[in-house]
Amino acid sequence: MDEQDESKELRRVVEKRHGVLETLAKRPQTKPEIVENISPSRPTINRAIRNLIDLDCIERPDNEYELTSVGMIALREYQKYHETIEKVNRSSDILLELPKGSITSRFLRGSQVDHTNPSAPEASLETSISYIKNSSELSTFVTVIKPFYLDGIVELTRDEGLNTEIIMEENTLEAFQEFFPARFDQIVATEDISMYVLDANLPFGLWFVNGDIGDVAGIAVHTSGGLKGVLINDSDVAVTWAHDTYSEYRERADPITQG
Repeated sequence: MDEQDESKELRRVVEKRHGVLETLAKRPQTKPEIVENISPSRPTINRAIRNLIDLDCIERPDNEYELTSVGMIALREYQKYHETIEKVNRSSDILLELPKGSITSRFLRGSQVDHTNPSAPEASLETSISYIKNSSELSTFVTVIKPFYLDGIVELTRDEGLNTEIIMEENTLEAFQEFFPARFDQIVATEDISMYVLDANLPFGLWFVNGDIGDVAGIAVHTSGGLKGVLINDSDVAVTWAHDTYSEYRERADPITQG
């Protein structure tokens, strides 16, 4: 069997025998224990054990079977793959509204998916706002002017010491200045709020925060019909991706000053 065929066989066996890997990930077990935990069919377990031993996924140093390093990694990648597919399925209507290639599985895996309820369209932002309220620093893309959201940022910055950076597209900035001139003047004049304008399109509404609650990031997706939904993730990988994405656009943005 060549290397390509071996890889295919490993994928096939892990997909079919993942139950054995998952039960052995908890602790080493004897064959009767595996049978009890997985399947009443001993011949099925015998075949599964042979398959996994042949592929170096499990071993039996004494009387108990246990995962090898190969088995641990194979199981972890199998679980990550299935978790990602589940998140893609749950958030597909949100993802379809994003520019192609603008988000990766690094952010999607492990995320909380909040779909918008048409009867209460802003309710899906409540979790995002609660994280911001308990943070000391906020960096955000603002793609749609929502007065209650911006008013809340001003209040938290003024009263709670929140340090904020905001990036807007030129079109969003122009709409802000035209329709909410007093709010624009207030937010630009607020100490500890830095605003930037970008001569390009922002792919989505992005925010990430840090504070006593730790680091958390979120993506808000808007369409012409309003807010479609929100993805929130507090994993290190997701927050790093959000930070890198924000920094990429921040480097190209110009500061907004009162004027």
